[in-house]
Amino acid sequence: MYKLSEHQIDFILRDIRRRGVQSESLQQSLLDHVSCIIEQELDKNENFEEFYYLTISDFYNGQLHEIERETKLLLTYKNLNLMKKVMLVSGIFSAIAILIGIHFKLMLYPRADIFLSTGILTGSLVFMPLLFILKVGTEKDLTGKLIIASASFSGLLLSISVLFKIMHWPYAPNILFISAVIMGLVFLPLFAKREFKKPESRTNALSFSVLILFFYGLLISVMSTPGTYYPNKTLYTHDYLRNEKILNRELTFFNLKHSNAKPSSLTTQKLMKSCEDFKLVILQQENANRVVDIKAGSEEILVEDHKIYVTPAIMNNFKLMKELIQEYNISLPNPDKRFPTKGSFLDTEYPNARASLVLSEIVQVQMFILQNEREFVAAK
Repeated sequence: MYKLSEHQIDFILRDIRRRGVQSESLQQSLLDHVSCIIEQELDKNENFEEFYYLTISDFYNGQLHEIERETKLLLTYKNLNLMKKVMLVSGIFSAIAILIGIHFKLMLYPRADIFLSTGILTGSLVFMPLLFILKVGTEKDLTGKLIIASASFSGLLLSISVLFKIMHWPYAPNILFISAVIMGLVFLPLFAKREFKKPESRTNALSFSVLILFFYGLLISVMSTPGTYYPNKTLYTHDYLRNEKILNRELTFFNLKHSNAKPSSLTTQKLMKSCEDFKLVILQQENANRVVDIKAGSEEILVEDHKIYVTPAIMNNFKLMKELIQEYNISLPNPDKRFPTKGSFLDTEYPNARASLVLSEIVQVQMFILQNEREFVAAK
């Protein structure tokens, strides 16, 4: 068996590079293959260089660097094939998850939001980007690439706006508006400019454009607009302020009539304070740029009708209040005097409810406690 020297190995590597192979991994792979063939088949009496040139010529038809191009094409084909499979699987999974989520939502089953959000996220972050990559590669001119890019980006924003709407997160209408602007000012003009030049495709292009405008119009029509958003916010705000005013008047009246009365228990005192703290945390979240004063009942306070954003402060207050409610109910021998938590936001693992509803139920807890305190004082 022939043993190559370091000088001969360097000679092979230099020749491979000289022949136009630039990829280091391919250089090393060719070096290994050629070296193995030479060591196994070259006799000690044969000329090394002549045998090498004869061996290397078997690896190509025209030039050696053709191997590199063919290798890249093969790898690209494999990558595209894998991307197509992932795109199809993610698209099917996304569609099934969304359909299950819609079914759960219509049947009022739990976990509908999880299926919907999972399906939308999969479609937005996996299916659409892969579809864009595969489609944009087939377009040769800049206009075609811009059409694909604008359609993909506006579709991505549309999906995100629907997700934000389902999860009751802010800025869903804003994201939908941006998507509509990109679709209307970028995609449709470029699409119409290209397709309307072809007489055979004008009818289809017009129908497609009208269909896009139709569906965007439907989506925007069901989104909350300033005309409905702010009046509703004002309605929920005044509803909370009325409840707070009734509670404050009842507390003031009770304190004046029973100025020397002490709370029936330390738990009662802690629970009332916990309610005030929780309301303050929620209102501070709702009014990030305003000074919140619950007792003053300021008209500057605003209460929105979206789900509470679960933060560490919200969770800490929620857990404390839930524990104190349980402790308070256990301390009352009469079941009728216990606060009914079933069906309230306290009957969950986290406050998965709208801010207006949570504030209203916290006031109900305080009114319930106040009624029990009146009975406790009257029974003395």
